Amino acid sequence: MKELLHELFGIPLRPKPVLGRSPFANDDADKLPSLHGQSNTVFFSSRFSDAFPGVRGIHWFTDPFEAVERLNILFRQPIAFRETTPIWWWRTGEMHISRFETLAPDTILLDTKELVVDEIAAVNAGEYYQSFVYIKARPSERTGLYDSVSEAEQIEVCGYAYEEYAIYKGSLVTRAEYDDGSTVSDGKVVQMNGEAKLRMRYVSPYNLLIAPMGSPINNNRFDLQRVELLNAILRGETTLEKLVKEVLKLPKTSLT
Repeated sequence: MKELLHELFGIPLRPKPVLGRSPFANDDADKLPSLHGQSNTVFFSSRFSDAFPGVRGIHWFTDPFEAVERLNILFRQPIAFRETTPIWWWRTGEMHISRFETLAPDTILLDTKELVVDEIAAVNAGEYYQSFVYIKARPSERTGLYDSVSEAEQIEVCGYAYEEYAIYKGSLVTRAEYDDGSTVSDGKVVQMNGEAKLRMRYVSPYNLLIAPMGSPINNNRFDLQRVELLNAILRGETTLEKLVKEVLKLPKTSLT
């Protein structure tokens, strides 16, 4: 009966807990600024308004350079706070965003994700806590580290294809070498001593959502549908408008 009532009223029986600070963050938590009681959704709404003033409904930015400029405003420092990291990404899984960097006029780094931006959409079609940003990325060049990556197989399983690798002193190393902590350079084994930086590069079209932690998107009942909709958008089988319609149906979360 309890499960049925939760299903009928669209309230998750076991809502996702608040995710704390990343244990991999380098900053001392005591040195981070405070949100001073501001909720994550209010924080995101304020940043959204700064980056996309006057936007109501869905507004597309199809010039990659302008899209990156708008994202720079959305992700201006600080984005990590003592209490929480309020801005998250959603795709196949989800995670808070503690690092944003512009690598090129059309390329950004979201934590470990390298994204060559094709276009973005700013979505403000409901209440302040329902706003989000849709990002579509173009395929990146392959790293050249892998010979047998099956792009078609990855796309069939995930909806997109990617390569995981790391950067060590300006050179690219494989994910396996990153995990082992060593690489081979000029025929000699070199200990990387934790200095390698992990990256993920998408070698097929890719898309994801950016929203506050307390967004209705943060709903485990929506996880599978979200992935299916994003994959269908990449295949040209549905539209962002359809995804927006489904997001607006989701209940307000307790994390708002």
